[in-house]
Amino acid sequence: MADADVAGMDDRDGYTIRAFADDDRAQVEQLAREGLLVGHTDHSGSATESNPHGSGAGHPTPQSFWVVEAQGRVIGSIGMLQGDGDVGRLLQLRVAPQWSDDPRIAKTLVRAAVDCAKQRGVQKVVIESPGLEPMPSSGEESSIVRYLRSLGFEYTRTHEKGGRSNLEFYLNLYEEPRSTS
Repeated sequence: MADADVAGMDDRDGYTIRAFADDDRAQVEQLAREGLLVGHTDHSGSATESNPHGSGAGHPTPQSFWVVEAQGRVIGSIGMLQGDGDVGRLLQLRVAPQWSDDPRIAKTLVRAAVDCAKQRGVQKVVIESPGLEPMPSSGEESSIVRYLRSLGFEYTRTHEKGGRSNLEFYLNLYEEPRSTS
């Protein structure tokens, strides 16, 4: 799906996904603080995480940042930044608290970013989450691992970044996605 195709894509359930617009800035910044996913805390210490819709080095352009809107309010966001080579990074996946029980919002956002990534020749997308809950040795998954798996991601590794432990997940775009229903 081309970036232009995402704009104005209506859903029967009363929300629309579209490219970020400058008028969305205040709502997206609020969503960045309040729309944290299950198992997340605010870890917006990096410029890319705190301002993914900005301009300049290291920031996605508005064509690679999407919002979901319902009833005139931004209720979800995601950005995709293509790094060197064939790996894309998903940033700022957020869903407003009052919509967080509806998994279709996050799935719609991820689908838009993945479609864009495929068009750009990206072979793998990566998303990171703060390692708030240690990976259990018993095989029981933490809430964030379950959540990201439900979106089709696989846990890759835990690594230190900026003095914080981060869980890394990936989605291989070469393979057909597994059923997440």
